[in-house]
Amino acid sequence: MARTKSFTRRNRPLHDSLRRTMEAHGADYVVEVPRSEGWTTVAPGHRLDPEHTFGRRAPLVVEIGPGVGEQLVAAARRWPDRDFLGLEVWQPGIAKLVSRAVAAGVDNIRVVEADAAQALPVLLGEATVDEVWTFFPDPWRKARHHKRRLVNAAFAEEVARVLVDGGAWRLATDWDDYAWQMRDVVEACPDL
Repeated sequence: MARTKSFTRRNRPLHDSLRRTMEAHGADYVVEVPRSEGWTTVAPGHRLDPEHTFGRRAPLVVEIGPGVGEQLVAAARRWPDRDFLGLEVWQPGIAKLVSRAVAAGVDNIRVVEADAAQALPVLLGEATVDEVWTFFPDPWRKARHHKRRLVNAAFAEEVARVLVDGGAWRLATDWDDYAWQMRDVVEACPDL
């Protein structure tokens, strides 16, 4: 059964340099997970253990859709005492993120190729994340497509579930109506 997705997955073959980077360093940064119905899903029952994944216990920041990793790599360099997990569906973006991480020499980043709306409830346990970042998700401008927007009541409940007490959900958009919707969703969520 098809699910409503907040993204459109457009993949292109990786350039040779990115392919080589992934072959050499992908295993250091990309977390392979068992899949469910599709390539961007996580199998039910699979939990990520952040301490095992990063090899240490540290505050965890999850970025939804880090794209090519500019923000994530800059943050990982600035805060080496934190761990950063990206949930991304765009394979060339993941490859560019890995390339940036390697060039920056940071090792406190991991990325999972997964749809955050489907993966978050499965992948992360209760009160395991210090911050969730959702910067500039697709605004789905047409009214008939608003159902595809990532920031909705169900997603807010999942974010609240994974956040530790006092954790933060940082949101950004450059679309006025989406900003108002985000505010309304956060205000309506009793656990936030």
